[in-house]
Amino acid sequence: MFGTKKEKVLTVTVTDTATEEKWILQGRLGWPWVNQLRGDWRNARRTAEGRKCIVDLSEVTFVDKIGERMLRIMAMQGAQFAGSGAGMKRLIERLVGSDQGVPPWAAKQYN
Repeated sequence: MFGTKKEKVLTVTVTDTATEEKWILQGRLGWPWVNQLRGDWRNARRTAEGRKCIVDLSEVTFVDKIGERMLRIMAMQGAQFAGSGAGMKRLIERLVGSDQGVPPWAAKQYN
């Protein structure tokens, strides 16, 4: 018999208020799940209407280079990040403190 293996995925939960969007990311932020986040982000930006956007990374268990690049794009477009743990705090510092590594065309692509 073959054993079953729980698939590692990304879950995105978005709650909206009149002044704020809160995104809670859970799981693995890597390929191919970054595509899901990219689509969700693109759709949300169309309807954001100037609301503040908070992205909670506390329950993210893994971020690859593609995931980090997507988070950088989100930061460049106004997302603010929250997270816990030393590794996640270092990631957030890198995202907020630097926009290097994202070519200008990439940031514009998701507007």
